Amino acid sequence: MNKLLYSSYAALEAEKDRIEAKQKDLKVLILKEMANLPEGKNGVEIDQGSFTLQKKPVYAFTKVIEDMENTLKNRKAQEIAMGIAKIKSTTEYVVFRPVKAA
Repeated sequence: MNKLLYSSYAALEAEKDRIEAKQKDLKVLILKEMANLPEGKNGVEIDQGSFTLQKKPVYAFTKVIEDMENTLKNRKAQEIAMGIAKIKSTTEYVVFRPVKAA
């Protein structure tokens, strides 16, 4: 077993987590700054690329739709449990769980 291969992956994962935490903090500051852009402007361009302020709506659906979703989820679970639903394909992937610091 090539432990260096696994150690390298683990080190990159830790570095990625640190980078993503820094990005999250910076995004908050960037959002605040972009909220003050002049009317009609929704982005900032720099030498390395561009930042664009975008909006994504979040919908609240009626109880009827929520009930339909729950019914569908339950029916899917039932078909899996009863063996009616068949596996169409399988995806393999690696999961890394770091050791918790004491």
